[in-house]
Amino acid sequence: MDLKPLLEENRCHQTSRTRYLLERLPSNFRVVQYGVDGSRVSQNELVYWKSKATEGSKIKYLSKIRKTGFAASWSKVLQNLKNKDSTATQVIHVSFNLEAIAGVAGVSTNCLSGGFSTEESI
Repeated sequence: MDLKPLLEENRCHQTSRTRYLLERLPSNFRVVQYGVDGSRVSQNELVYWKSKATEGSKIKYLSKIRKTGFAASWSKVLQNLKNKDSTATQVIHVSFNLEAIAGVAGVSTNCLSGGFSTEESI
């Protein structure tokens, strides 16, 4: 989930980008981590994420997406992100986990089986 500690002077790096984002969230900012492989998330990372994420932020695990189906799950995420109060301002960050794409080239820990197809991801 890219929650490793920041570098000196609070600089972000490849495996700390979500931590960097979570530590700077305004109250109207919601985060959706989509396609997370739960077997690769430590309990400490999960506790940290929950302590920093703003209300309405979500983690969508790959295993649950697979049960529902990609299209139905993605539609539900987008539907849930609709702003119910038209006078409120909100900012939404959706993190689509490239590691969840089956056999994707260029990702060091890609999902070799059970991941999203290329077609689903597009």
